[in-house]
This record gives sequence, C-alpha cells and structure tokens, in this order.
Amino acid sequence: MPEECGEKIPRTPDRLEEAFQEAREIGLEAALRGRTGGPLNAFLGTDELRNMGNHLLAHMRDEEIWDEPNKDFEPVDFVTAAAEVAYDNVAGKSVKTNVHIKERQPIKLTNIFVNFWLHYIALRAYGDEYANEVSSILRETR
Repeated sequence: MPEECGEKIPRTPDRLEEAFQEAREIGLEAALRGRTGGPLNAFLGTDELRNMGNHLLAHMRDEEIWDEPNKDFEPVDFVTAAAEVAYDNVAGKSVKTNVHIKERQPIKLTNIFVNFWLHYIALRAYGDEYANEVSSILRETR
C-alpha cells in the first residue's frame, strides 16, 4: 500500500500503472493459493473495466491534454480524467480523450467504473487521503 515512511506518493500515471501491476501480482499469487486477491483484482478480472483502467492510463499520459506524460494529478484532475474516459466508452469513440475505443460500453458499467471503482483505484495507487478526496469530489458531483 502507498505512503511508506511518510513519503509523499507521486500521483502520476506511472504510479497508477505500478499499482495495477502490483494488484495483478497479488491476484496471481492469491489464485495460486486458492484465495482472492482483494477488490482491485476483481476490477482487473473484468475485461471491460480493465480496458477502462488502461484507457485512463493512456488518457492521463496524453501530453496534448495534460501538458506532460507523467503529470502529478490532483484528485479533481484524476476524477475528470476518469469521467472523460467513461464518457468516451459510452460514446464508443474518442470524443474527450485521444484513446482508441474498440467497443461501446453500457452507461451502467461506466458509472460503476467512476462511482465505485475509482475510489479503490485511487486507494491502491495513491493512498487513503487521496482516495478520500476522490470520493468526496464524486459525492459532491452527483
């Protein structure tokens, strides 16, 4: 889990990618032992959600939109990026992002991505405080 030794965790796409990889490794190890790997592994086990997570990574790295490929994302930027990915997945094409969307997703699934999974993704990648800020922003925008 993030925030070891009181250090500030970089809130970057690279750190998000590391968190996804760590969750995959935990899931594989747990599966070998006949256990579950935790909530983020349920997310990673669903193709549509995993694809949206990968789209989020690609969108966060888009220099054209965010000015740099490994920008430090404030919680509001993170929520905005996720909402834009969700929008494009519902539209079935790139409207707000420069991410290639292969197939349109139901709005219910994209709402689950943003309103449920985004907290867990932020928690795993960036820690408790960041995840709580993300959740607070989501509550205020409903």
